[in-house]
Amino acid sequence: MNPLLTKTNYKITPAGIISKDHQRIAEMISDYNPELTLAWIPTADRSEGEKPYCVVHTMVDGSRYPVMYLDEAQLDHRVIAELYMRDMSHAVNADPLSWAEAQELSYRAMLAKKEEDAAAERAEIATAILKSRLNTYTHNGKKYRS
Repeated sequence: MNPLLTKTNYKITPAGIISKDHQRIAEMISDYNPELTLAWIPTADRSEGEKPYCVVHTMVDGSRYPVMYLDEAQLDHRVIAELYMRDMSHAVNADPLSWAEAQELSYRAMLAKKEEDAAAERAEIATAILKSRLNTYTHNGKKYRS
């Protein structure tokens, strides 16, 4: 039996476990549909060969079920494209985008999210520099002068 359906202690994958890019994908999944989260399945709860990540749908009644399983290499814009294509395949009278178009749109969304995150980080650094009483400020090995 799938441990994801029997355990209740799964959390959204924290940034400490995956890269910033993977965390960004987790945020994009949640932005796409707040009922979806990216979960990491602990090694002890996985069968041999089972993928470590899973997109989980949490229903209104609190029940959860896996939407798709992923390995680390699959955590990129293609996850969003796949979710979009799955949604469109269930829509009545929908004219779904081709897989290539869905991938292109999700890739552009990922790049936009990446730039948004970088801009937020730059604003945070600028605020810290302005609030600092020092003449020089170091962040990630770079020196800034006020």
